[in-house]
Amino acid sequence: MVLQKKNSNELELEFESPSIVMAKMANVNLEEFEEESMTSGKDLAETAVHGNDKAMPNLAHDEDRAVWHLKWVVVTLLVCVALAICLFVFFLIENGETESFQQDFEVMADKMVDRIGRNFLQRIGILEDFCLQYTHQGQTQVYPSWPFVMLPGRSFHYQAEKAALLSDTMSLGLMHIVTTDQKEEWKHYVEENRDWLPEAQAAMNGISLDQARNESVTIPSAIINMDKKPPYMVTNETGPYAVFWQGYPAHNDHVYSVNLLSHPHYHDNIELVVAEGRPALLSSYDFMDPEAAAKDPRKKLHDANLKVYEKHGGLPYQNDPVGPSLLPVFKDFDQKEVVGVMIFGVYWRTLLSRLLPTGTNGVVVVLENTAGQQYTYRIDGTDATFEGHGDFHDTRYDRLEAVGYIRSDKIGDAAAAFQARVEDSENSHLDTNYRVRVYPSQLFESAYRTERAWLFALSLAMVFVFTSSVFLMYDYCVERRQRIVAQSAEKSGAIVHSLFPEQVREHLYEDNRAKKKQIGDGFEAISSDPVTPAANAHLYPECTVFFCDIAGFTKWSSCRTPVEVFELLEALYAAFDANAKRRKVFKIETIGDCYVATTGLPKAQLGHALIMARFANDCMKRALELVHEDGELCQKLGKDTSELAVRVGMHSGPVTAGVLRGDKQRFQIFGDTVNTASRMESNGVPNGIHVSESTAQLLKLGGKEHWLTPREDKITAKGKGEMQTYWVVVSSGGSTGPASTVGSSELRVNQSFQSVDSCLSQGKETFGCADPSTSVTKETPGDDWV
Repeated sequence: MVLQKKNSNELELEFESPSIVMAKMANVNLEEFEEESMTSGKDLAETAVHGNDKAMPNLAHDEDRAVWHLKWVVVTLLVCVALAICLFVFFLIENGETESFQQDFEVMADKMVDRIGRNFLQRIGILEDFCLQYTHQGQTQVYPSWPFVMLPGRSFHYQAEKAALLSDTMSLGLMHIVTTDQKEEWKHYVEENRDWLPEAQAAMNGISLDQARNESVTIPSAIINMDKKPPYMVTNETGPYAVFWQGYPAHNDHVYSVNLLSHPHYHDNIELVVAEGRPALLSSYDFMDPEAAAKDPRKKLHDANLKVYEKHGGLPYQNDPVGPSLLPVFKDFDQKEVVGVMIFGVYWRTLLSRLLPTGTNGVVVVLENTAGQQYTYRIDGTDATFEGHGDFHDTRYDRLEAVGYIRSDKIGDAAAAFQARVEDSENSHLDTNYRVRVYPSQLFESAYRTERAWLFALSLAMVFVFTSSVFLMYDYCVERRQRIVAQSAEKSGAIVHSLFPEQVREHLYEDNRAKKKQIGDGFEAISSDPVTPAANAHLYPECTVFFCDIAGFTKWSSCRTPVEVFELLEALYAAFDANAKRRKVFKIETIGDCYVATTGLPKAQLGHALIMARFANDCMKRALELVHEDGELCQKLGKDTSELAVRVGMHSGPVTAGVLRGDKQRFQIFGDTVNTASRMESNGVPNGIHVSESTAQLLKLGGKEHWLTPREDKITAKGKGEMQTYWVVVSSGGSTGPASTVGSSELRVNQSFQSVDSCLSQGKETFGCADPSTSVTKETPGDDWV
């Protein structure tokens, strides 16, 4: 009868004839089987018992790797999301600041451009009003009209000073248009009215007229030609002439009676003003180059005018550009005929001052004209600073450029007129027009740049770090708890693995899962669940059961401490366990000093009786080594330990095995085979292996008949009657007889195999047994094994 496994939950028994079984046994090379059992039995046993133990760490390792990969993915995702959010907030705030900066600058730049244009037109309007004073004077005086018109000296000074202060102009002067026919009459006019100069100087300096007359120069009566360099010559050319007659401030440095039409720089522009009757702008001049300034005849006059200008609260001069400008003086209010030209200088820096509120800094203004000149100014609040010749604005802000125009032609499109004159290179010196370009600077932009973007981004980053730290701490706590639970489960699993076979463990796990699932369905499901039959009980038809008892243990333990008792049992049982693993013997349990094991389960084993015989022999030899007078246990626990011996009984047959449900579950074996094996042990002798007829037959089939010695007398076993039994002495030789003696040095079994009755009749200690009664009976009652 052999055992075959059909599936995980069902076993099928097939019965075969004895001849077939014997043929299979005969075909087995038992010597090779024995050798393999000796050399690789330990590894095979460990594989069988701990196969799942090795698989579980691998599975746990794979699961740990998967969890760590998932954690890295989650952490990477969180970092990416946090970084994206921080960058989004950072750029959102920064873009908001940039947009605010651009919008504010565009509005402010438009206002600046508009105000510059309005300021310039306002100056032109003030000076035009002053020109109308001359027009009015020409219409009301008795003296013949133009060019013989003038304001009295003191009146001229006050009127001119007022106009200069209101228009923030350094100086102004009046040129009369004199024709060739009026040349001689003009001389007489100058001789009669040249006294206006000392009158104006007296009013300007607060001195008497006589003192002013003594200090004033005499205005020449003849018209003087003016070229680029002095000395100037009296003109003999034909007119018309643009004669410089009255000027403010009234200095002796003025070259009065000078014909400005004779100067190339003024000639074309004066003709333009006279012909078209509109203002004209000229190219600017400055005195930043000391060598050029020393040769310029305007430098001395400019210095004198600058003293008066600064005296009246004008801006400190920085050698920056001044733009000469021309205004027409009309004969009447119909403004049809130009009879004179007013010349004045525009101090460009005054035009750019007081444009911004205090605290608004870093605006760059580039002033350029159709003559190819460029000047750069930086505006800081109400102050304007001249940066130098050229365009020095930051090109990164070109997109924010705001453009305005300063031009004398007030009719038509200013931008178109300016662009047309820029492209007209041949006449670029005529009616010079100016373009104003406004840009921000990094200083201006810095006022809109705050640390809010960084602060918000860093705050979000800190929040992420905090939440991540909490997450990692929580994960660490969970992982630590899982590790503790896993260690506990591992320990519990190790205990379960050591107590139950693999098949039984699977049934227990399935039952536990089913129980948990049932509990999850509620109280009603639990209360209504019928009692299910035990699904983990099986019949194993081919097994050999091993019982081993320690003879003399009761007497020995009665005078020993619990620690010494446990040291003895642990040493012996550890040796038995090692042999069981090596021989692939399944340990059932230990009860006191009794060790129970079996072969043929949980997996069928061909030659199970042979395996068990070798195991019994190994255990007996090892026990003798430990309790020998020179042995380890005898040295530790006392010399009387050498009086202990082991008594072994074995029987082969079918066994019912399984786990009874309830508290403190354990794997148990039942049946007549178990009871008979117990009878074999209880009727055995110390240091003897006592086997039944069925076990002996299996050893004979395995070719080990020479191991067997029939017992001289039959035993009477409870529930079995008289039985023929055998003594087993395992040897590697071919002798069929038992070994009569074994040398003490070899620690072999010394057996005479006398009958039990004869041993009892001798009334003495036999085979190391302290009490004769223990040689035949088990120290506990020999009832059925339950």
